[in-house]
Amino acid sequence: MKEQRSIYLDHNATSLPSEEVVAALRRAIEEGLGNPSSSHFVGRRARAVVANSREAVASLAGCDPDRLVFTSGATESCNRVLERATRPGRPLPTLVVSSIEHAAVLAPFELASRLGRRAFQVGVDADGMLDLASLADVISDGNTLVSVQWVNNEIGVIQPVEHIARLCRDHGALLHIDASQALGKVPMELDSLGADLGVDFVSMSGHKIGAPAGVGALYVRDRRTVAALQVGGEQEYSRRAGTENLLGICGFGAAALERKRTMPDVTARWSQLQRLLESSLPESCRINGRSAARVANTVSAVFPGVDASVLLARLDARGVYASQGSACHSARPEPSHVLRAIGLSEADAYSTIRFSFGPATSAAEIESAVAILKSELQHFAPRDIAAVA
Repeated sequence: MKEQRSIYLDHNATSLPSEEVVAALRRAIEEGLGNPSSSHFVGRRARAVVANSREAVASLAGCDPDRLVFTSGATESCNRVLERATRPGRPLPTLVVSSIEHAAVLAPFELASRLGRRAFQVGVDADGMLDLASLADVISDGNTLVSVQWVNNEIGVIQPVEHIARLCRDHGALLHIDASQALGKVPMELDSLGADLGVDFVSMSGHKIGAPAGVGALYVRDRRTVAALQVGGEQEYSRRAGTENLLGICGFGAAALERKRTMPDVTARWSQLQRLLESSLPESCRINGRSAARVANTVSAVFPGVDASVLLARLDARGVYASQGSACHSARPEPSHVLRAIGLSEADAYSTIRFSFGPATSAAEIESAVAILKSELQHFAPRDIAAVA
C-alpha cells in the first residue's frame, strides 16, 4: 500500500525545522558541547555557540545582540514583562492590552487585574486592527505598559506598530510587542523602533521559525525598566539565571541565520501560496482579516455551517494538518476569543480553520490540500455548503 504524503499547514503552531537546523543540532550533539559557564575549552566552545546564536537572532530582529536575553520562549518573556516592567522609581504601571492577544499576555493581564492592578483592554475592528483612538484615551495618564501583538497568530493581521509606538512615546507609556508570529515574517529593525519611537520590550519565539520548542528571546531596550527574569547564577549577563538551553539556542541561531538569508524569497512565495489558496476555496468561504495588512503565510477561513473540528478530523485522516486557531487552545470547548473579538458569531467561530505555511510549503501541496478539502466538504449537508466547486 502506497504511503500517503502528509501536508503540514500548521506552521503558526510550530514551524518544522529545516535540514539546515537539524544539521546544526546534530553537530552540536556530536561535539558534546559543555556548560557555557565553564572556563575550559569545552565551555568556551559552548559560549561561542551562545554568542553566535545571539548575533544571528539579533541580525534577524535588527538589534544589538546585547539587548537580547534568551528565554524558554515567548510565554516566559511576555509573562515577565507584564509582571515586572516599570520605570525606575515608579509604581507598576497600568496594563493595557488588545482584545485579541495570545494567552501568554491575556493570562498575566487577567491575573494582575484580579489582584487589583489597573488594567484595560482595547478592542479591535472587524479585521482585527487595534482601535487606536481608544488606545490613546486609556494611556493618557503617563504611567502605562501597553502590550500588543505585532502579528496575530490566528488571523495573521499586522498591527501598525510604528503608529502604536508613536502614541506610547507621546504619552510616556512603556511598550511591549509580542513578535512571536512576526519574527522572520515581517522586516524588523528593533533598535530603530526603540531609539526613534520607544519600543521597550519585544518577545520572540524560536519554534515559530523552525527552532526547537522551548527557546525564545526577549529584547530589552533599557535594562533599568525590568528586573532580572530569574535570579541565581550570572547567565545572560545576570538577567536570566540558570544554565542555558544550549541546543535550543543553537537551533534558534541556525533558524534565524537561515531565515535572514531566505526571507525575501520565502515571503514572496508565501504571497503566491496565499493567493492560490484563497482563490481556490469555495465561494461560500469568508477570509478573516482580508481587508487588513496580513502576513502572507496565514489564511483564516470561515466555512459557514460546517463544524470545523469535524472537518479537521477528516483532513487529519487524509494527511492534511491544519488547525482551528491557537494550538494553546486546541482542546478548549469555547470559541476563539480572537474570532469573537472581530465580530464573528459563535457558529462562525466554530466553523473557522487556520492554514499556515512554512518555508518549504509548495504550490503542489496547496493544490492537493484544496482538492482533499473539497472532497471532504461533500460529506457535509448540502444546505451547509454552497458553491463547493
